[in-house]
Amino acid sequence: MRRTPALATLAALATLSNFTGRATTQADETGIPIDDTYAALVSLNHHIDRQDPLAWPLKLEVISRDPYAFFRGTADLFYLVCHQRLATLSHSGAPTVRLHGDVHVGNIGTYQSNGPLGSDIGVGLVDWDETVDGPYYLDLLRAGVALRYTAKVNGLRLQNRAIALVHDALVEAYDEAISGDITATSLARTEASLQRLIKDARGKSLKKKLGKHIEFKTLRFRPMRQKRGRVTELTQPVSVAKRRSIVEALHAYAVEHDRQSRDRKFGFADIDAVASQIRDVVRWTKLGSAGSQGLTKYLVLLDVSFGDHESYVILQLKEEPTPAAIRANAVWGNNTDRGAYVANAQRTLMSPPQWLVGRATFGGRSFLVKPKDAWSKELTEGDFRTEDELRSLARIMGAFVGIAHRRHLLQAADPEQSIQSVRAHLSVLSPQFPEHTLNIKSFLDHAYKALRDDPEVDSVRRAARAVINRRAD
Repeated sequence: MRRTPALATLAALATLSNFTGRATTQADETGIPIDDTYAALVSLNHHIDRQDPLAWPLKLEVISRDPYAFFRGTADLFYLVCHQRLATLSHSGAPTVRLHGDVHVGNIGTYQSNGPLGSDIGVGLVDWDETVDGPYYLDLLRAGVALRYTAKVNGLRLQNRAIALVHDALVEAYDEAISGDITATSLARTEASLQRLIKDARGKSLKKKLGKHIEFKTLRFRPMRQKRGRVTELTQPVSVAKRRSIVEALHAYAVEHDRQSRDRKFGFADIDAVASQIRDVVRWTKLGSAGSQGLTKYLVLLDVSFGDHESYVILQLKEEPTPAAIRANAVWGNNTDRGAYVANAQRTLMSPPQWLVGRATFGGRSFLVKPKDAWSKELTEGDFRTEDELRSLARIMGAFVGIAHRRHLLQAADPEQSIQSVRAHLSVLSPQFPEHTLNIKSFLDHAYKALRDDPEVDSVRRAARAVINRRAD
């Protein structure tokens, strides 16, 4: 596959001007118009509908709120700066692994696995939408930058020595995990934050979770959810034609699921059987979800019987576009069926795998299918308010990244050699991590300020808030 020029995903500066209707401004050495973040984001996000009031405007509204939300919602800029400002790393011969692609505290959580519902709870990296094959260190760099933002959110002013210790904890845990010396189970036994998270997940009621999203009397999704007086989710009914397309796609998903599953099976005889068990289908918009804001998502209320579960299940269908690392030209790739690619990553790299994960395709788009259940809980920045707790988070991040990378490398022709190759490369590269993560964060902070202060962005954000307010009335 021919590699495109480094600026292909941003086009040329003239193209940026034409695409946004604005005059471009001075670019730095990366080629990005650094004081026109909006123009760069437009060019990197062709997959987001500019005309949909629940897509592009809400994306800008969320990522403009604060620097950490900006970091979480602009993985493409992260990968762009890694590719263009850390060129020496790109040519360092780093081993390739299946990356998670978006490592941060909010993407570490619990989930229901294939065992008994409510008790077989896994913990590890979740939300694999940005997964892609690439140099192993990209996951560690993103984790390192996320740790810096977590410190900032909690008001921790870390000196160089403290930052170095945080990075050391990240790298050391990764090295132990990729060597097989740490597992998800052993990590959960030693980390109090994970123990609390698992305990909280096991105590959740599926019926109570369902009640937050549906009206049991009508078996329809609620049009809106609020928390503390603030709208957090919106739903819209779909057309008859769209519903039929989703029914057909879910039949294919169910057939594939039953072929692979040894335990729970849907057992649908045909498409009509699927249609008869679906109670409602809606387009779903979760406000405040920085990374996936702007993507098309649906919720399906399904009446199923798995033997140990005779009730309703909510399936989430989430559009899977080209991942940020490829859009930013940081890695090579051509994932035409992203839903299948992401589902495969979750089945093979999550230990244990999550239940009911698969893929669906319709309307020329690829979707990940996964359950929206009661047992998915994520860590938050507020769980790590001290330097000791931040080092604990670094260890958790490094370990879970290493566990996932190891699972991928164990599929190689010579697993031990592949693992040792990563460890050898890491031993040379790791002393540079604090400097690299500082430079990346500085770039993203500058880009955030440019976006925040952009009057055109402010206009779009006001339009987004107006849409939300109209739906709330």
